[in-house]
Amino acid sequence: MTTYTAHFRTDADWASEAFDADTPDQALARARRYYGEHAEDLLFDRYDGSSPLSEIAIYDPDGGECAVWQGDDLRVRLAAQDLLDTLNAAIERLGRASRDDEHLAFIDEARAVIAQATGGEP
Repeated sequence: MTTYTAHFRTDADWASEAFDADTPDQALARARRYYGEHAEDLLFDRYDGSSPLSEIAIYDPDGGECAVWQGDDLRVRLAAQDLLDTLNAAIERLGRASRDDEHLAFIDEARAVIAQATGGEP
């Protein structure tokens, strides 16, 4: 058995924890389970550098949010699931509607991007 170190990273913080496992994949599974069950036990430290600004929110005197600016990266992250769902729907429709080689190549490329984004197989 090998002792692996898992680094848990957020946009601004990181923490690490050691896990004994036979394989890296087994250590990753243990780390994911640990985070799900013991996230409060992790001691997060701030990165030495500064993180880019993600959002500015303006609140009125009553505490209501009345204006928001979001950076490009945050907007993409917030829209990611909708983008993925739309792309999957487009692939499905295009696959049923056309057998054109150019369309089929697009479908293969899109499936590869989805696999990269979701950690799955193309």
